[in-house]
Amino acid sequence: MILYLKVVEGFRLSEGKCKCIASTFVIIGIIQIILIGYLLIYPLIFTPFSNPNTTYGTLFISTPTRNYTPLNCDSIGLMLQPEGSGDILNITKIGLFHLQYHWSTNYGFFLSQDPKSYIIVYEGQEVKNPHSRGKIIYWAYDYRDIGRQKPSAVITVSIEDEYIQKPFIANESIINWTGLDIANLMERPKN
Repeated sequence: MILYLKVVEGFRLSEGKCKCIASTFVIIGIIQIILIGYLLIYPLIFTPFSNPNTTYGTLFISTPTRNYTPLNCDSIGLMLQPEGSGDILNITKIGLFHLQYHWSTNYGFFLSQDPKSYIIVYEGQEVKNPHSRGKIIYWAYDYRDIGRQKPSAVITVSIEDEYIQKPFIANESIINWTGLDIANLMERPKN
């Protein structure tokens, strides 16, 4: 009976050691997978951001309508869309990072519209639009300026990291006027 207890007790001790060794191998395997994944994936994703000589591509501001006036009841404002080509725009579309569009203007203001609820929000002369939220951005000016001389408006858009606020690429477009009240977004330069 004592021999049987010692054998069973010895089996339990060795079984505990096996579990401990097995879990150690599992933990080491997980660490190896994470390390290998990090070494393989990190350079593919972060190389464009770490190299100061990297060109991120081109960025332009476009609009489906070329002009805007508050006298037109059909329009919220001049709808603005970032367009271009290159790595940064592809990364933005994929949504791997917390990137945002940063819009600013020296005249007029921005409005945003949620595409799901259609709610329009006044944003002021500067708006940061995280790509993941997908708000539609419009530029407009105060109806009280109708009939008055207005300055050319400069609209700037940049793509930046949402947390560190570092712009990767930027461009600007100019709004000129037809008559006193019709705002026209200038055509982007041809490559």
